[in-house]
Amino acid sequence: MAVFKLNIEGEFRRFRAESYDMFLEFVEQNYDKKYSFSYNDEDGDTIKFSSDTEFQTMLSSFENLIKVKATPITSFIWKEPKPAVANNPYYSNLELLKAQCVNNEFGNSITISGRRNGKKAFGAMDKHYNFVDNTEIKMGSALQITKIFAVKVLTSNPRGVDLRNPVFLEQIGEYCAIPIADEKKGTVIPIESFMNARKTGRQLLVAVKLDISQLKTGFYSSYFRFVDSKGARFGERLRIKIQIVDSEVFTMAD
Repeated sequence: MAVFKLNIEGEFRRFRAESYDMFLEFVEQNYDKKYSFSYNDEDGDTIKFSSDTEFQTMLSSFENLIKVKATPITSFIWKEPKPAVANNPYYSNLELLKAQCVNNEFGNSITISGRRNGKKAFGAMDKHYNFVDNTEIKMGSALQITKIFAVKVLTSNPRGVDLRNPVFLEQIGEYCAIPIADEKKGTVIPIESFMNARKTGRQLLVAVKLDISQLKTGFYSSYFRFVDSKGARFGERLRIKIQIVDSEVFTMAD
């Protein structure tokens, strides 16, 4: 029977388990929160597991102690958003930002570590504005969701970026599993919004509508980058990660 060393919010526990059900039973008996689980494989890549098949694959990859990290899952039932006070001149797209998530208005802050310069500084990720990574959404509770990112504009002169025309927030990468709901397949952002955010030091809010109507249970992610009128990408990669669940979930406190 495999021995696990579980890192659960900075607390370490050792125990034995031979199946995913036995592993979950230990966690649920000792902790009230819901978690996602991951480990590092032989290449150093982070691998998530949420089924017995994946659990058994993990067991076959290790001979000794297995180190697993547990990440809290923010759970809520998606609700129709309420109207926002849309009088902030630094909102990048008022049409999309007329709605804010009723569950968690400000999300979780991300400390911008290290030095950001060049193109990455012109749109550095600062906060998941309305819901955080690994948020659970009950299957069938909504056809679309709006994801809002808060970014910082740390430079006013990014080399190689067209500052004369509007820019776009576009989906990138072959692993984007959540389709954009907007027919234009991208959010248009006035370049003046970046300049105003840089001048005032305020966050720039950008949003994208996503179609979750066809998603089955499981984890899904998508990635976005800013793109100028000539196709040059800039800013940091913006990510959304959700879990579609088919079981009772709890409404997160406002």
